[in-house]
Amino acid sequence: MSSTVRVAGLRDLPAIVQRLGGDPLQICRECGVDPALFEDDDALIPFRKVVHLMEHAALTLGVPDLGLRLAAVWKLDILGP
Repeated sequence: MSSTVRVAGLRDLPAIVQRLGGDPLQICRECGVDPALFEDDDALIPFRKVVHLMEHAALTLGVPDLGLRLAAVWKLDILGP
């Protein structure tokens, strides 16, 4: 069984990518991630795809601190009960 990540932890990624001038739909597709997953906080994405998505977005946008920017907007509800 592979490790997975709840989409809730990535909830704000599309908005951040867009705010930085990128196309979140294109970046998701290039990484093999279905953009529709971002509509369900409980959806699961394989950990390896999350790593690829974050690295690809950071490189594409020229923003090496993308992960820190995402973490800065996290709210405690992403942790679940």
